[in-house]
Formats: sequence, structure tokens, C-alpha cells
Amino acid sequence: GFAFNVEDVGDLADAVETELGRLGRHFTLANILRHLLLIPSGPAVAGRIWNAIELFVHSATVLREDSDTSKDTTKLPFAKWAALYQGRQKAGDGKLGVITGIEEALSILFPNVEHGKDDDLSRFVEVMMESSPSGYTLSRKEAKSMLRSMSMTMLPV
Repeated sequence: GFAFNVEDVGDLADAVETELGRLGRHFTLANILRHLLLIPSGPAVAGRIWNAIELFVHSATVLREDSDTSKDTTKLPFAKWAALYQGRQKAGDGKLGVITGIEEALSILFPNVEHGKDDDLSRFVEVMMESSPSGYTLSRKEAKSMLRSMSMTMLPV
């Protein structure tokens, strides 16, 4: 079994959030979710965008060997999904070449989009420098200090 209900969107979201927290990528999830909320609500455009996102996520996560020419679908049968989920740790490092190819293709498709820094501390600092609820903008040093003190108080005992 799984520690979450694979049919419940809330449970799946919690599981993703837990995994991203373990990896220190909470701001990545928040950024992705904010972008998803920008998808237009008109069915013609929205459907195509959602299909493209599903295809991308499938391609980036169900990584296959270059020699594998079999076809599959983004709608994975549960048994196949469960097997991929159980083996996801083993599949990771051996697929860096495929991920690099995807990253290179995206930079060609979207040359005007700069990928931000890769750590949550940098993202937190950037957000805090842009604005704060009180209207006071923090300096980079103040934001880093604030995050470090927050993380020290939130560390598990």
C-alpha cells in the first residue's frame, strides 16, 4: 500500500508537498501552482495547455532508455504507475542524460525564459525583496537571516 490515497487529489498534493519539503523545494511547488492558476479558463485553450502539461510531466518523469521505442500513454494504468513509483529512487541518477536533453530542448523552445536560481533560499530572498505584507522591502541579507532563524526554529528534534 501507499501512505496516501492515490485517488484523492488532496492526499496526492500532500504527498508531493511532503516530498518537495524533504528535497527543500517548497518554493518550486508554490511557483508551479501559481503558474497553473494562470491557465485561461476557456475550454479550447485550457484543454490544450493541460494536455501539453500532462505530456511534459509524463515525459519528464517516466524516463525511458533511448533504445526503448515502445509507445505508451500519459494515462498510466495503476499497476504501471505503482511499479514506477516504487522504483523511482533507482531510476533517478541513471536518467540525467534524458533530463539534460529535456532542459536543452526547453531552452531552445523558450529562449526568452530564464530559469531562476535552483535553491529555495534564493527564491525566498527574491520574493521577500520584491515586497512584504507591511510594504517594507527586506534587503537580501535581512531576508536570508530571517529564513535561517525561521528554519532553525522549525528543525525537527
